[in-house]
Amino acid sequence: MFVIVNPVAGRNRGRKVWSRIQKELHRQGLIFTTAFTEYAGHARELAAKAVASGFDTVVAVGGDGTLTEVLNGIAGSGSKLGLIPVGSGNDFARSVSIPTEIESAVQVLADGDSISVDLGQVGETYFINVAGVGFDAQVASTMAMKARWLKGTTAYIYSVLRCLLTFRPVDIRLSLDGKVRELDTLLVVVANGRYFGGGMYVAPTAEVDDGFFDVVVVEHLSVPAFLRAFPSVFQGKHLSHPRIKVYRARQVRVEPVHEQDVPAQAEGNFIGYAPKEFRIVPGAQEVIVPKAVAQSQSRAGEERALG
Repeated sequence: MFVIVNPVAGRNRGRKVWSRIQKELHRQGLIFTTAFTEYAGHARELAAKAVASGFDTVVAVGGDGTLTEVLNGIAGSGSKLGLIPVGSGNDFARSVSIPTEIESAVQVLADGDSISVDLGQVGETYFINVAGVGFDAQVASTMAMKARWLKGTTAYIYSVLRCLLTFRPVDIRLSLDGKVRELDTLLVVVANGRYFGGGMYVAPTAEVDDGFFDVVVVEHLSVPAFLRAFPSVFQGKHLSHPRIKVYRARQVRVEPVHEQDVPAQAEGNFIGYAPKEFRIVPGAQEVIVPKAVAQSQSRAGEERALG
């Protein structure tokens, strides 16, 4: 294994817990080489060098941002992806039940199984969890720039409330596998995983291995209506709201009807402005998960194949 550690992940938690992780890796008898990230984008460089050097498993020790960088360094290489989640959000870990408790996460690396998961691609960038256009991208930018002193869900809620003061709904043209509709929206979430924003259950019906995105569209809501509906996302109950729709698609294109800057994000990272096109890459990445998750995914895959 090649283990890539982001020491500043989770407000420096990566640095604080590394000695525990290292001790547990040794205790489990795992053979590994370690490198620490030093700047943005470094994890991707380290991961690419690791697979070029013949490592068959690359492990991200960090949050969703570190995981994304490592993923983009190994995508298409055939190497497996491991994760020890020590970030602020750890949303992909939630979707595949990788524990945040250190010893349990290392145990998954030692005796878990790998599953093939889908990836999303936008331009040259891969994502494994969630991307989006509109309000959520503005929130992600605010979190990165103005909520660094907060963690996880608290940072997201703070950023949501701040963005509600300035963000306005957008008329978009949404293409789902070529079928086009025009909508007045707050945001479009393109989900492979189920969670984002540090634990919000945004796409409760999403599966990481079904070959589809779950596309969650929040149509125009007044600020009071949004605030009333917002808490339900933590239990995944928001999909019952009449102005929140979910679609399934393999290819998604979002563009503004009128000429305006509509931000986009992938895994919480700003990726420019719409128009943006997202496509699913089925079964593109092997990820090490708990045995129970691998068994469950296998049964679900068999049921989908039969039905």
